[in-house]
Amino acid sequence: MSLVQTYSVEALVEVSQILRERSRRCGGKCLTSSVSIHKIIERRFGISRLSSAVIGTVIIKQLVEKGMLEVWFQRPRKAIYRVVI
Repeated sequence: MSLVQTYSVEALVEVSQILRERSRRCGGKCLTSSVSIHKIIERRFGISRLSSAVIGTVIIKQLVEKGMLEVWFQRPRKAIYRVVI
């Protein structure tokens, strides 16, 4: 089982809960960045920056597909998302 498969389900739950809480605190109008999501995963699971970036990319893709995040601004190495949770 790969690292992504091991952490992706747990990370998806953790990230969605944290984003939901942040959105609630700021009145439903919350922005987050891809880097911020990678940092959440890195800190929560104690894994390397590279691994958290790979897992974070998978998580972000799933959250966008589920409609929980909308792309607000995108550059080649960084994106800003609006939290729709």
